[in-house]
Amino acid sequence: MSQFLSLLSSRQQLPSSQALPYRVFIARTFPAGIVLSALLLFFSNISQAQLIVGRDSHLNFNYVFGAGGSVYSDTQILNAMTQDLNDNLAIGHSQMEGGSNPPGPWTAGIDVELAQQYSITGSLGNFSQIQASGFSTGETFSTGFGSVGLHSSSPGNRLMLYFDVIQPQDYSLTGEIAFTGTSPGAQNQVALQLWDGIIWANVHNSLFLPGSQGSFDWTGTLNPGEYRMLSVLGLSLPGGNQSAFRSYNYDFQLTSIPEPSSAAAVLMIGVVSVLIRRRR
Repeated sequence: MSQFLSLLSSRQQLPSSQALPYRVFIARTFPAGIVLSALLLFFSNISQAQLIVGRDSHLNFNYVFGAGGSVYSDTQILNAMTQDLNDNLAIGHSQMEGGSNPPGPWTAGIDVELAQQYSITGSLGNFSQIQASGFSTGETFSTGFGSVGLHSSSPGNRLMLYFDVIQPQDYSLTGEIAFTGTSPGAQNQVALQLWDGIIWANVHNSLFLPGSQGSFDWTGTLNPGEYRMLSVLGLSLPGGNQSAFRSYNYDFQLTSIPEPSSAAAVLMIGVVSVLIRRRR
């Protein structure tokens, strides 16, 4: 401001025949600096909008089957926490066994597969979109004296992407979650959640859809804060000749809301552009 007043004072000291009209004087003196400052202000406001701050992928299942002294069991776990722009994980197992040893003829087996993938548009420091999908499928078999159990829970097939919102953002969250077969359970969900200082509170959760499954299309505004996208699928097949399939997919998009300072910067650029055109 002092520089501005000084320049105006120098203009006033010129002879009246040499003095420029105020409008021309300002347009010739300040346009480049004003435009540069406005652009810096505008882009500094949009350079930090939302950033990925954490990722937690987890897949696990366990099974046991057999008869008499022939028992087959295993637990498989896969974790990933690196913050990548995209990734996909999968684990599974298929096995069938049988025999005629005491207490009698039997067969038993399992077939299971868990998978998840996600992709982030933009950078980890300023993303605009997250797309993710996953599925869990399992089947058990048994005849005669065979017995079997297959479980994928606590958490099962889970993906959590944590992000911070620096400035208010409009959002849309669309997708679908579905499950078939036995024991759907409450483990299957897609949720947008906010950390309220005590718990992860639901902004939206597919558990509240009719039957806790189906398509969803949610929109709104996120204020600055800590958020996460949660998706989880579970399986529980406690006996033979059962099957289950669970799946989800979602598309989460964010759009920046210009702050008053950003809007003022855009207006300033427009005004200065008009002055420059008039000067020419």
